Amino acid sequence: MKWRKLGKIFDPTQHHLPNHCHEFAQSPQVLVFDDFVRIYFSTREKEALTGKFKSHIAFVDFDLSFQNSLRVSDQTVIELGGLGCFDEHGIFPINVLRDQDRVLAYTCGWSRRVSVSVETSTGFAISHDDGKTFEKMGDGPVFSNSLHEPFLVGDSFVQKFDNTFHMWYIYGERWINNPVNNVSERVYKIAHATSQDGIEWHRESNAIIADVINKDECQALPSVLYHHGKYHMYFCYRDVFGFRTDRTKAYRLGYAYSTDLIQWTRADEQCGIDVTEDDWDGDMMCYPHIFECHGNVYLLYNGNEFGRYGFGLAILENNESLNQRQHSNEDLVIRLNIANESDILNHLKACNETFIPPLSNRINLEDYSKKIKDNAITFETWQDDNLIALIAMYKNASVGTSYITNVSVLPSHKGKKISSHLLAHAIQFMTENGYKKIQLEVNKLNAPAISLYIKHHFIEYDRKDESIFYELILNSEV
Repeated sequence: MKWRKLGKIFDPTQHHLPNHCHEFAQSPQVLVFDDFVRIYFSTREKEALTGKFKSHIAFVDFDLSFQNSLRVSDQTVIELGGLGCFDEHGIFPINVLRDQDRVLAYTCGWSRRVSVSVETSTGFAISHDDGKTFEKMGDGPVFSNSLHEPFLVGDSFVQKFDNTFHMWYIYGERWINNPVNNVSERVYKIAHATSQDGIEWHRESNAIIADVINKDECQALPSVLYHHGKYHMYFCYRDVFGFRTDRTKAYRLGYAYSTDLIQWTRADEQCGIDVTEDDWDGDMMCYPHIFECHGNVYLLYNGNEFGRYGFGLAILENNESLNQRQHSNEDLVIRLNIANESDILNHLKACNETFIPPLSNRINLEDYSKKIKDNAITFETWQDDNLIALIAMYKNASVGTSYITNVSVLPSHKGKKISSHLLAHAIQFMTENGYKKIQLEVNKLNAPAISLYIKHHFIEYDRKDESIFYELILNSEV
């Protein structure tokens, strides 16, 4: 893993935030849309009488370049708990994921204690307005302390793989009194749990990430992405004492990988990113979030002072996802959404006679090219400046279905399995981005196309006149 830092992209002090919050944008986590990205974060409200903080959830919407913020939420995304509730004094962080037509949220609610500073548990909420607001399922937590995890359960990160919900979270092992300042500090580790419905969880109750500092190492905020045949986890870790004032003991990013979601190999030397001297992230890096967005892999994270002045972004340079994967030795490169309207039109004209019947016999190529550019996601194979192959899909994110409207390869490159390779990447991309089904229509006389779809496990589900309709189920629950 090798990352290129894109700099700090959001500073909360430059925006008007809800609840009179002026600082902190901690633990940024994303919800990806077709044409923008929503980044949730935890910000802080300072109580006038006590000087203590409460944490609230807000969000900022960015365009797909992450260079322009579109809007910042002007209200609290989810309300804090009432008197005595587990999230009475704050929510930090919030993790969101799509589940069919809903957006689920797992919150880390915290409340103040007397003998120690804090207690945490994981709450559960659902959004029915595309993540603008969330409604809690109840006043209590969905995942909390237990017999073998007696306190500080939180930082829950949830993903769904093979119809099973997987949660990576932290739990407290013990509190330790610091003899220097007589302040109690907590030691917490990363663990794993599974669920079939996202509500009832089976926990393993053991640390899954090895320590590198000592047994009192503190590990926080795991974030997991399946990419190129492996599960990659980023998290942050620190010393138990001195981390607030000594930069050598402050948070750094850690890295681990797995092929089965059970055994994790810690490999911080492969992390690919570290603090930048004399910059906003020169003293610490913490609260990472790894995600894929339209063919690129990104890493969000906080810098100095635990995100007091915002969060930054990095892009995976050796990204073997759609924008970087190559075919054999022909210098053919797969890209995502690069072709403009003219590129698409010229490509379709060159491929016109390869369609059965010819494409221009059925549609206006100029109008079709514009429709693809405006409404479809395009998977493209390029050789230098030439668009060699094109797959275009229309997406219905609300129901998790995508529809292939075009598969084409230049006649000069037929027979090289380019369309098969491109289709495999398109299927993987749609799977990793949570889509449930891919559908298409093909002429019954187009034997090469039918053979291609059958090879990639598409199943016929209907016939009408000259057309055969195929679909590929990406999630067996559909």
